[in-house]
Amino acid sequence: MGIHWRSFIPRFFQRKASEVNRLIAAWFLGEPIWTPVNYENLAKEGFEKNIWVYRCIMAIAHAGASVPWLLFQTRRNGDRKEITQHALIDLLNNPNPFMSRQDLIEHLIAFQLLSGNAYLQHAGPKAGPPKELWALRPDRVRIIPHPVDLIGGYEYRIDDSLKQQFPADQITHFKFFSALDDFYGLSPIQVAARRIDSDNFANNWNASLLQNGARPSGALVTDSTLGDEQYKRLKQQIREHYMSPKNAGKPMLLEGGLDWKEMSLSPKDMDFIELKKMSRLEICAAFGVPPEIVGDMEHATYSNYQEARKAFYQDTVIPILYKIRDRLNSTLVKKFGDNLVLDVNLDAIDALQEDRAEMWDRVLNAVDKGLLSINEGRYELGFENIEGGDVRYVPMNVLLEGPDAPDYASLLAPDQPSNGQNNDEEPPDEAEDEGEAKNLELKSGLNLQTPIQKKQYWRSFDRKRIGFYNSVARQFKKQFEREKNGVLKAFDEGGVHEVEKYLDENAGEWGKSLTATYIAVMDAFGKEVYNYLKGVKSSQGMEKKDDVEDEFDVFDKAVQEFISSTVANKIVNINDNTKNMVKEIISKGFEEQLTVPEIRDQIEALYLEQIIPNRSMVIARTEVISASNAGSRYAAKQTGLQLEKEWVATADKRTRKSHKKADGQRRGIDEPYEVGGHKLMYPGDPSGPAEEVIQCRCTEVYHTV
Repeated sequence: MGIHWRSFIPRFFQRKASEVNRLIAAWFLGEPIWTPVNYENLAKEGFEKNIWVYRCIMAIAHAGASVPWLLFQTRRNGDRKEITQHALIDLLNNPNPFMSRQDLIEHLIAFQLLSGNAYLQHAGPKAGPPKELWALRPDRVRIIPHPVDLIGGYEYRIDDSLKQQFPADQITHFKFFSALDDFYGLSPIQVAARRIDSDNFANNWNASLLQNGARPSGALVTDSTLGDEQYKRLKQQIREHYMSPKNAGKPMLLEGGLDWKEMSLSPKDMDFIELKKMSRLEICAAFGVPPEIVGDMEHATYSNYQEARKAFYQDTVIPILYKIRDRLNSTLVKKFGDNLVLDVNLDAIDALQEDRAEMWDRVLNAVDKGLLSINEGRYELGFENIEGGDVRYVPMNVLLEGPDAPDYASLLAPDQPSNGQNNDEEPPDEAEDEGEAKNLELKSGLNLQTPIQKKQYWRSFDRKRIGFYNSVARQFKKQFEREKNGVLKAFDEGGVHEVEKYLDENAGEWGKSLTATYIAVMDAFGKEVYNYLKGVKSSQGMEKKDDVEDEFDVFDKAVQEFISSTVANKIVNINDNTKNMVKEIISKGFEEQLTVPEIRDQIEALYLEQIIPNRSMVIARTEVISASNAGSRYAAKQTGLQLEKEWVATADKRTRKSHKKADGQRRGIDEPYEVGGHKLMYPGDPSGPAEEVIQCRCTEVYHTV
């Protein structure tokens, strides 16, 4: 026997809720309750006999039924992915043999507007999703109270011999708010009843007037007394000769001293036209429908008609659809599985396209300025997330926000190693060139010729990178620490499947971390390289091109496209490696028949002993090196100078053989180097294979052409 949800509610609130429900149920003596309004009268006098009520209800029902529906699957991090093929979609599109989706939604909206209530039956097996959906006539449905749950079920009755009861979970009840009823909703027709009656009476009066030859009522007056026979004969003559439409306008022949005296008020005296106009406006107001929508074109223009259409959808149609959506999500959708959500496709509403276009402009502008990530923008526009879209190309203080955001701001102020060293980095071998150009700095990185000059340039470049290693690694360690907690929780909840799911959904956090790293490192190295090359341009009398900036721009479109594509690929690689390591532990643990707590301990040890202390630093060094060389290359390109680049291998004993062989290669700025049989645009190029890229500390220098 499962645990009831009520077990999680504090007892005080359980008792109070139950007492309220019992009071309501006791008031009605536990008997089925009929809808407290006369639905038949509402339908006949309001809907069938009044054109404005009919047009209002059908305008709302038709508009609401024409809006398409979408189905999404929600992820652990709140993202949504659209599902285009699913049993629920098929059921909504073909709810039963006699209705389409549009018919069903139209019925639900119309029934709710007519009676304040609409009922949707889930027809099918007791366990599992329904096979059919039916909109029930609200006047035939009774609510059966329950002393604890408030509603114990529903009864559908055609007459005393034809009735059937349904459990509460097989009926979805849609209703409008009612201030005085605990079970049923209030219909707009009830609110507008007096104005509907006034309008109907005015219509009846007008019809009667026409039936009487369009003549007002009056009296035949005489000074003498008519006998019974004379009276009957006069009455019959008036009925036969003057009171039918075919006799309209026929002159009346009076005899015996008879005289006609008009007694009723004229239409003008009754202010007939104003009465009709006021009734029409109040009926439309009760339903929330602008008069222009239902044919009142007295003051309509194209402009205000368009505004009326937008207001009609925004203020009336969409709120009703949202009410239906939310009730379906809480009653019907959950029968088809967890993490499914129905929503309405507002992009399909023509009347709102102008507003949607403005929204697109606002969202695109926010993404462009870094206020939103690509995926956040896509979410606002109703699209699912894309891989690598969780990054924002903005300054660090804008990119990272919220109490749980990592502190990447320290990347802008990298650690300064003591004596040019970092505790995690081996000191460079300077003995062999100690006496030559020892103080050579990065500023002399153009047209270097001697091996000593190139070696010193590499050293100054590498020292600057060393300052970033630990600060970046600290952030990655924090990221892996959070990831570890999420992986362990996912493993507890659902094993390897939930672990994979969590890592995929958490990939966006790596996007933020890596993007922050690339922006900070490329900005620092790019500006330094650019500033020197710009000085060379001035000293050589080169003219500045109009399309060349005065300083390196890390937010240049080409740079941002590079960061975007690079980070997207890095996320996949980091995530896949982590998944493979964790899956291997889980698989091996089950093969060795370890307990779940023992496997969990091994996963935690993997993070604490390998991933957090070691892998964080490897990734940090690899990405800092890649970003520094990329920043240098893009800075050289932004100067507009005609340059060649030269590969400068790592100036110590840890240089790879393939990189030593590449040392001294000169290429055009947009031509790749040949390194170990692979083409690399620069040292650490992320498009290259791992054996040529990971922790590569080489760099490049530039030569004027």
